[in-house]
Amino acid sequence: MDVNVTINITHSYVSDLTVSLISPAGTEIDLSFENGGSGMNYTDTVFDDDAANPIASGTAPFTGVYQPTEALSILNSEFSSGDWTLKVIDSYGFDTGDLVNWSIEICGSPQNDTDGDGIPDGSDNCVNTPNFDQADVDGDGIGDVCDDDIDNDGILNTSDNCIYTSNADQADADGDGVGDVCDVECTVYSATDLPITIASTGADANYTSVINILEDAPIADVNVTISINHTWNSDLDISLISPAGTIIELSTGNGGSSDNYTNTVFDQDAKASITTGSAPFTGVFMPEGDLSLLNGEMSAGNWTLSVDDTYGSEDGGTILSFDLELCLFSALSIGNDVLNNTEFISVYPNPNNGEFTIKMKNTVFIEDVEIYVYDIRGRKVFYQSFKNSNDFIQQIRLNDVESGMYILNVTDGENTKTKKLIID
Repeated sequence: MDVNVTINITHSYVSDLTVSLISPAGTEIDLSFENGGSGMNYTDTVFDDDAANPIASGTAPFTGVYQPTEALSILNSEFSSGDWTLKVIDSYGFDTGDLVNWSIEICGSPQNDTDGDGIPDGSDNCVNTPNFDQADVDGDGIGDVCDDDIDNDGILNTSDNCIYTSNADQADADGDGVGDVCDVECTVYSATDLPITIASTGADANYTSVINILEDAPIADVNVTISINHTWNSDLDISLISPAGTIIELSTGNGGSSDNYTNTVFDQDAKASITTGSAPFTGVFMPEGDLSLLNGEMSAGNWTLSVDDTYGSEDGGTILSFDLELCLFSALSIGNDVLNNTEFISVYPNPNNGEFTIKMKNTVFIEDVEIYVYDIRGRKVFYQSFKNSNDFIQQIRLNDVESGMYILNVTDGENTKTKKLIID
């Protein structure tokens, strides 16, 4: 594929402008970056890698054919179908103008696309069924939408109790028809150290109620229910603190002069924010913070409800109840001895922002090394195969993944090692 772009832009100071092209795959190419000084306009300006002169050497109004700031040939291996976007950034709003028109010339050989999903048959992992995302959980080259064994565990989807996560043993401890490796169990735990009195005189004070959780498993969802009697609700700042020390703001200074929180549920999936509610806040509300930040943390330890009375000398009340609903994955409830028995694998930095390095020395692996990363739901978010070596070093980049805990699997098909990975 070859791509050329023609633009017409009127503008009174063209060096204010950065013009770029974005392909359907999301690749962004700078066509012109702040060129032209105090000159005016792009008039019938053609960007073509094969031009004799770069755009930086031209003068406004740039009529003619120029090499873009970045090579359009970067796009040559991409597919043409989808939305192409011309982006214009004006870095100094004092001057104005108009994007009059633009056009794109795409040269390439037409390819068959039987299912019309924009992926040519020669590259499509499911030729007869549209699957724009080309999702392939087990990496077997067959798209999930037409794979009768999506997780490649030898159990057909129609009989598999966990379709997206390999579980050849089909273990189902609770007999609910959902395999242990992808089963989520939700349990409500209630504080036993209540009621706690909030003083009506004296200095501002902090009050805490603690629930100790023994079960240690990755968290899928957290919800909190409280009942607090208190005159003048806006005196109260309420938060949840996880065993890992993560603080989630539930409600801060809400409710004005009204009284009480009565069976108030904080759920990240609620439609209404606590800030829009009114006392006694009976019902389900989104907290001011984000409870989903706890997803991926481990459940065991002390969970603390923290209540600050910011006007302790006047109003008082009672913390009546504190219930914590934890939804936990059994899929990754594997002991630390298994996860950490991987001294020969070094992953750094960990935690990281999605970019990390895997280093292995004198590995037990014989064949090519395959690296998988799964989220805590057991869904594959990364796969790549690499040539093995005694001193294996490889940088991995995970694109567009959410913060949380992930599982890194390193295997050669016979030997497998597993390690926790934290993305923050």
